[in-house]
Amino acid sequence: MTLVPLLFGIALATREIRVEWLARGEGSLRQAVLEQQSRRILPAANASYLLWLADATPDAVERLNLLREAIAADRRSVSAWIRAGLELEQAGKIADAEKALLEAAHLDRQLLPAWTLANFYFRQKNDTEFWKWGAHAAALTYDDYRPLLQLADLLEPDADALLARLNAGPKLTRAYLDFLIGRQRLDAAQQAGRALLRFNDVADRQRIAGLADRQLAAGRTADAAELRNALGDETGQ
Repeated sequence: MTLVPLLFGIALATREIRVEWLARGEGSLRQAVLEQQSRRILPAANASYLLWLADATPDAVERLNLLREAIAADRRSVSAWIRAGLELEQAGKIADAEKALLEAAHLDRQLLPAWTLANFYFRQKNDTEFWKWGAHAAALTYDDYRPLLQLADLLEPDADALLARLNAGPKLTRAYLDFLIGRQRLDAAQQAGRALLRFNDVADRQRIAGLADRQLAAGRTADAAELRNALGDETGQ
C-alpha cells in the first residue's frame, strides 16, 4: 500500500469515527473507534485511532486503557509506549512506566525515547540511569542541548564532572560553555573552556578568546591569561 492511499484511508476513517460520534453522542466515541478499528487491516492505523481517542479523553484511567489497547493493536508503536509510560508514571505505577519507556527505547534508538528516559530517571531521582540515558541522548542530539544541560547541571555543577558523565564531544562542550557564560558562572566556564581547547578545533578560537575577554573584564586576570596563552601569540595580546 502506498503512502497516499494510506493517508487517505486514515483520514476517511477518522471522519467516519467523528460522524458516528456526533450521531451517538460523546459517550459513544470510544465504542465508535473500536467498531471502526475492527474494519481495518493495518495495525498501525488501529493504533493511530486509539492514540487520537486518548488525546480526546479527559479521564486518566480511560486514557491509559486506550493507550494499552493501542499497544495491543500495534506493539511497535513507539508513541503508544512512550505515552503509556508517562501515563503510568502519573498514576504512580513507576515500575510499569519504566518498562514501557524502555520498550520504546528498544524499538526506536533515536533521540526521543532516550531523552524521555533521561527525564523519567531525573524525576525519579535515579542518578545512575539519568547519566546513562543522558549521555545517550547527548550523542543523538543535533542542535539544542540546553534542556539536557539544565537537568544535568542541577545534578552535577562541576563542569569537568558533567562533561565526563555525558561523554561530551566538541558540540556539547561548546553548548555547555555558552550555557555557563549565559549564567555568568565564570569558574565553571573556565573549566569548560579548557575542555574545549583540548579538541584543538580552529573554529573554537574566537569563542575561547571571547571567554578570555569576559574573564579579564571580571578582573580574573589569571584565567584570562591562561586562555590567551593557550591560544598562542595570534590572540595573546
